[in-house]
Amino acid sequence: MPVCRGLAFYLVVLQGYGPTIDMYTARDRTIGILFGKVVIFVIFTTIWPVSVANVVRTHLARALEQLAVVVGLGAGTNGEISPAARSVTGAQFGRVIAQARTILVNDPFETREVRRAAGRRPIDAIVVDQVGRLFIPISAILDLLTDPAGHDLPPPTQDAIRAHNQALAGWFRQTASWTRTGEGADAVLESLPEPPTLTGSGDHLAALATWYRLLHEDIRKILDEVSPQAQPTMAPPVGGALHAAG
Repeated sequence: MPVCRGLAFYLVVLQGYGPTIDMYTARDRTIGILFGKVVIFVIFTTIWPVSVANVVRTHLARALEQLAVVVGLGAGTNGEISPAARSVTGAQFGRVIAQARTILVNDPFETREVRRAAGRRPIDAIVVDQVGRLFIPISAILDLLTDPAGHDLPPPTQDAIRAHNQALAGWFRQTASWTRTGEGADAVLESLPEPPTLTGSGDHLAALATWYRLLHEDIRKILDEVSPQAQPTMAPPVGGALHAAG
């Protein structure tokens, strides 16, 4: 609104080589700006509605795809994790999450009609933050895998870790597809891989098991928040209720 008022002021005052005192100019310019705002409002709420939730959902899907890439770094057969690749994927993940948070600033200004047109459960700031925090346990796991002690783990344990990371990366890609399209919710809820079974002794192995368990619990919390069973029931329109009652 301050920008619009400033634009109206300059359009009124700067009519030529000098200021004008004609009030008709001020009236016409103000009405033109208000009319333009009404037209834009009608277009973006009825003809071409763009929901904040849908835009955030697109960025969240991209973030999940980046998590799949990061987790996949720990599924290599040689056990080596490229620091450059890890840095790039981490930066891309942070950038996408930041974009999702920025777009959510516009959520309070969205009309109910646009939210209904979206047709799916909205993604709020809590879910975005929860997905963003998944990078913490994943990063800790990669740190432990790149540690020299990680290369000294028994071969069966290393194979179990690589297999789990590969399965988890595939699950993140599947979840990204569900987030983007809304299809395959049951498969996502049922196919989350359990943490790997890491048998043995030592602080390094215990730390890995702890971080894998924490990551699994954090993912479960997000699924409990956004799963179809968690959606609030929508009250039917008044007209539909009256029609049903009749």
